[in-house]
Amino acid sequence: MEKLIKEWEACQLMKVFEFEVIDRRTGDKTWLTFDVSLVGGQFIAQHEALSEDQAASELIASVQIEIDADFSLDENLQALHDACTNALSESTFFCWPGVYEREQLEKIVISFRLF
Repeated sequence: MEKLIKEWEACQLMKVFEFEVIDRRTGDKTWLTFDVSLVGGQFIAQHEALSEDQAASELIASVQIEIDADFSLDENLQALHDACTNALSESTFFCWPGVYEREQLEKIVISFRLF
């Protein structure tokens, strides 16, 4: 694990994940940035809340995984990225662009059926 930590510390790249999502409050596309850090034996990805409701929620503000010393830095970061993706998929605040359009179309179809 020590080698992995040294590799992380030597990395000069920006330590962030960015996701293009739809803000369910507004329907607008936005970029959600997770700052990635190494604390103890865990990788942690955190993002700033965009609303008071998000600040009060613990659903996706912070995602963490235990470092697996049997895997490379890239593989550990991929696992963290996957955890962020899963958390966003379960979010009530954000959704993926294709999901939002499908949900809006379903609302239109349901409204049409009611008339």
